Amino acid sequence: MLRRTLFRLATNNERKQQEAHYKAAFPTQYDFDKERAAANQSFTTLDCIMETDISPPNWNSIAGLKKRWALYVSQKRLSDRRPDVTVDVLKQRYIDYKKLSHSYVQEELNKLGQFTPAGEAERIKTEQSQKIQNLVKKGSWKKMSSGMATGYQIEVTSFDIVACYYGQMTMDDWLQLNFRASSLETTGTGPTKITTPLVEYPVMEIRLTDGVLRPNNYAPTVVAVMDNSGSRYGRDGQDAVMLRKALGQGRKWYS
Repeated sequence: MLRRTLFRLATNNERKQQEAHYKAAFPTQYDFDKERAAANQSFTTLDCIMETDISPPNWNSIAGLKKRWALYVSQKRLSDRRPDVTVDVLKQRYIDYKKLSHSYVQEELNKLGQFTPAGEAERIKTEQSQKIQNLVKKGSWKKMSSGMATGYQIEVTSFDIVACYYGQMTMDDWLQLNFRASSLETTGTGPTKITTPLVEYPVMEIRLTDGVLRPNNYAPTVVAVMDNSGSRYGRDGQDAVMLRKALGQGRKWYS
């Protein structure tokens, strides 16, 4: 035991001496400590949509068959690694996310960070704050809080997987599933109650970790929601392009 400890210390000292010699011989702005920190950092979310396809797969083309096979493999991986995460669980997470994103109560808006990335949560909070200001200008806060603030309801009539993405980053496995969610939204109460049909494409992300060293109990998150045109509400993270390129280079034909 002592011999292994001494050997490890000697190896670390030798590495530090080599780095110091290299920095002195070849002056550069490159930071070795930042490199190690970047290599060891842990992402809490990919913070961007990796697969923007919203068209349902079909049986009449090779691309459609490939897509169906990728969906099957991804769902099989999910059931093996996270048997507790089912379509019903993801559907409920989406419903909870929608209800929180339409709330005017600050305590409920603060819970959005548990359902979506920080950037998306801040965007929704900003939009809701602007709505609150507009409603305050039009009428009393008491009237708004007793009426419209509690009038939002959503009933999801169908929740089907249309696309998927499976990749690896920082030793963690990530799975994103694109759903087609058809629902009925109800806003307002009493005579102001309005029900409208809605079709959206939420992107649900499941962090599968490495499956060995770290616990695999992270809750699924709603990375973003796309409309019928395939455009997401809000924007992807700043490193979205580089992240898509880095993860896309290692993709297999069935993922």
